[in-house]
Amino acid sequence: MKSAGFEYLEGGIDYAVLQGDFAGFKDCNVLIYTLDAINVVSKICVLFPECNVWSSLEQNYNLLKSMLSQKYGVPTEVVEQFQGSTVPETNSSKLHELSMDRCTWYTLYETTKGDIKLSLQKGDYGKYFVSLMYYDKINTDAVRSSAIDDL
Repeated sequence: MKSAGFEYLEGGIDYAVLQGDFAGFKDCNVLIYTLDAINVVSKICVLFPECNVWSSLEQNYNLLKSMLSQKYGVPTEVVEQFQGSTVPETNSSKLHELSMDRCTWYTLYETTKGDIKLSLQKGDYGKYFVSLMYYDKINTDAVRSSAIDDL
């Protein structure tokens, strides 16, 4: 990933954080998770730049969803809803619902190589972003097998 222009930010025994451009977005953080015992990548999470306006956040999500659908086909599952009794109408009220965990917004793709989940997330201190999580099927199965061996 370094050859693709990503800069190493930090890491630990079972993760690394890099930063770079991804899918046309500048300064994305990429978290790579491994299982140290068997030294394989089990999942990769891309955190897109923070947005503090709902319309921008939703626009980024919809753009990525469109690109993923073009590449992987029809999503397996789509949930885009607010849990309150009324649907918020303003950008600020929609972000408030997301911050209060009353907003579930994700699209799931299942492939032969693993699952992909695109979602809206809240961070610390009023920060909001789109998250793209890749779950590697082969390595996840290896992680599971290793865990079963421990039992």
